[in-house]
Amino acid sequence: MRIAVTGSIATDHLMTFPGRFVDQLIPDKLDKIALSFLVDSLQIRYGVDTSGVRESAVHHTGRFISTTDADLNHFASFYPGAMVEDTKIDLSDLTERVGPIDLVLIGASDPEAMSSFTRQCREHKIAFAADTSWQLARMEGEQVRDLVDGAAYLFCNEYEAKLTERKSGWADEEITARVAVRVTTLGADGARVDRAGEPPILVPPITGVTPKEPTGAGDGFRAGFLAAIAWGLGLERAAQLGNLMAVQALEAIGPQDYELKPGPLMERFAAVYGPEAAQDLAEHYS
Repeated sequence: MRIAVTGSIATDHLMTFPGRFVDQLIPDKLDKIALSFLVDSLQIRYGVDTSGVRESAVHHTGRFISTTDADLNHFASFYPGAMVEDTKIDLSDLTERVGPIDLVLIGASDPEAMSSFTRQCREHKIAFAADTSWQLARMEGEQVRDLVDGAAYLFCNEYEAKLTERKSGWADEEITARVAVRVTTLGADGARVDRAGEPPILVPPITGVTPKEPTGAGDGFRAGFLAAIAWGLGLERAAQLGNLMAVQALEAIGPQDYELKPGPLMERFAAVYGPEAAQDLAEHYS
């Protein structure tokens, strides 16, 4: 199975506030928030290999700026930079260069580009996975409905799932009926996989986690989930591997600053999900 990933490359500026955001919020003044947090640390993490990536001659690289508190809640801003040129990308150029694509993950990017990628997938009859993520705040109802409807997979965390329902105007059951597989990450409670007419698959979390910084955990989950799908494993195994990969990012500072060593990974996986589950993965991961 060949998966193409759309999205953006950015430098991450990650800061840590030692207190709790909720302690600084005054309930009857939430319409007039004016806060500044003195942070303890700043970590700057850069993007990935840019081969095969469109480069802009005009705009700066995107920049993600996030402040995380002691509860792992975070406030973040994203400067799109070169991402505004994503609308110029034609997926046909990719398929001509590397061959047929089985699935396109439509990650958070310029909203118009996300709509363009979705339209191209429909035109070329390529399955797509919707990951609206950070861009939900910028999208209106029609845009959200267009990105979600007909997706092979819809990825959201709990908050994004509720925001998707509110912005689309579709109830929980209706969204599930409009996609093949709906995946909701539940943080410390694991993950849930829903399909229309089928009982939900509830996958418990990885235990013994020592969280450091949440940036990249969602990307890690999607990477693990889709890797398992590409290997031909079922939805339960996919969500389990997604949980494992999310924890690797959660326990590191920065979205890519972790090592994936087969031995320790499989031991940890087996301890939570059992030896049979670990064996299913071990046949593909080494």
